[in-house]
Amino acid sequence: METKQIEYHHQGATLEAFVASPEEKKGAAILIFHAWRGRDDFVCEKAKWLASLGYVGIALDLYGKGVLGSSNEENGKLMQPFIDDRKFLLSRMEAGLKLAQEHPQVEPGKVSAIGFCFGGLC
Repeated sequence: METKQIEYHHQGATLEAFVASPEEKKGAAILIFHAWRGRDDFVCEKAKWLASLGYVGIALDLYGKGVLGSSNEENGKLMQPFIDDRKFLLSRMEAGLKLAQEHPQVEPGKVSAIGFCFGGLC
């Protein structure tokens, strides 16, 4: 299994995806949308688990590189702008989809998604 961090951008924000992929195998990708805290170890572990099953697991970042909430209050403040502006949320999600579609190990047209908590609303 290969893991790496990949930077991508959306409307001036630098985002960082965690990508886990089976070694030298091209296949389907599964995007993973994080809970309200941000892209944390939980979703990165899910990406690794998906790679162990033969998928390219991509834990996306909706908030920005290194941005993680540390309390319920902070998590809510991070999430709320996306709840208030669903078009912006969709656009941010599409940036992650583009990242997956351009990944050399992802077969064209074979991308799906899962999400947890806030990510499940996406």
